[in-house]
Amino acid sequence: MFISKNSAKKIVLEVKDIIHQEINMMDEKGYIIASTDPKREGQFHTAAQKIISQKLDQILVVHDDEYAGTKKGINLPILFSGEIIGVIGITGDVAEVAKYGRIIKRITEILLLDAYAKEQRNIQENLRADFLKQWIYGKFTETDQDFLLRSRLFGVDVFKPFRVLIAAAADPDELQGKNEIQMKLLDQKIQDDTGNFIKGQEGELSFFFGRRPRLPGFNEKRHTDKAAC
Repeated sequence: MFISKNSAKKIVLEVKDIIHQEINMMDEKGYIIASTDPKREGQFHTAAQKIISQKLDQILVVHDDEYAGTKKGINLPILFSGEIIGVIGITGDVAEVAKYGRIIKRITEILLLDAYAKEQRNIQENLRADFLKQWIYGKFTETDQDFLLRSRLFGVDVFKPFRVLIAAAADPDELQGKNEIQMKLLDQKIQDDTGNFIKGQEGELSFFFGRRPRLPGFNEKRHTDKAAC
């Protein structure tokens, strides 16, 4: 498993909220990929590299720079399927932070497992959405074996008649002035709300276009009886 910087950053911030200590996460090569002290991000952490290469249970750092690139504290391996995929470090006096070590290690592994599960679900949802878009766009033939195989994998009967509904949440002109973060939050809210509304409806097939939905080459009459939205 690969630890993304985005997931690592979220986790170190969540962990800091629990114990109110500076937290670092190192990748499988020993580099700090996320830290509650941004100045340390990107630095090489020798203690983490030693944990990974020697498969150690932990390293206690009694004083700053006892190992190059380290500060005093405790560092523990992050395990996924029995393999070390990174290291979590808690900065502070060893006597104070060592008591948190095992708990924080376990919390980190649980959060990473949850992030991994969400990532896998997103991948599956994106693959399914790509399949549905290809079906609606009509870029296939009924003898296309690859297309028919994917239809079976996703449990979609492409020979069953469907009706197509395309809906927009707002006029694009009304969105002027919103920044990128606001737009992403709006997109996610629309996707979550519509998904929760549609979920469980018999025979439903849906996907989210994002802003300004367009269907290149889409012909409503042609697709009404064979596509789904």
